[in-house]
Amino acid sequence: PFFTTKEPGKGTGLGLAMVFGAITRHGGTMEVESSPENGTTFHIYLPLVTKSSVAFNIMQSPEPVQGNMETILLADDEENLRTTTAEVLLGLGYHIIEASNGEQALSLYMQHQDQIDLIFSDIVMPGIGGVELAKEIRKMDADIPIILATGYDQELVTSGKADIDKSRVLTKPYAFESLSQLISEMLTAS
Repeated sequence: PFFTTKEPGKGTGLGLAMVFGAITRHGGTMEVESSPENGTTFHIYLPLVTKSSVAFNIMQSPEPVQGNMETILLADDEENLRTTTAEVLLGLGYHIIEASNGEQALSLYMQHQDQIDLIFSDIVMPGIGGVELAKEIRKMDADIPIILATGYDQELVTSGKADIDKSRVLTKPYAFESLSQLISEMLTAS
């Protein structure tokens, strides 16, 4: 899944892996038909959901948990996702420091270490990824809570190396209500 024909910095070749991961997490499957000069066709099969089960799931959605101006270092190379996540977390009462990659996140952490209460990082980023970032931060602070997010198979992108104390791996796409509850839980435990 890590193949791309795009120039460096323009894509990771993980788009299809993300789609496959999202489909399988929802109990579906995908078939691909491809032939030279005829193109590629994707068949996506998702389980049938009745209206009553959808209504039940909506009613069971967790309530978002408000923050208390704790500072979160948010690292994600996808600008739209990072900006949206930052806006939601700001609305929930957190102070956000944004980083567009792992190197910038590490630099910002070293500058603001005494102010940062939690790290929230994407796992797959160019250069320093989330797991490596977490390990570098662990050398400086053994206690800060860390949330690592991925839209891919966790074992595939972490090679089983995401077992870091006081950290959790969150699968994308995630509900902001669930994220707010996880943040609150981790901040309370620290």
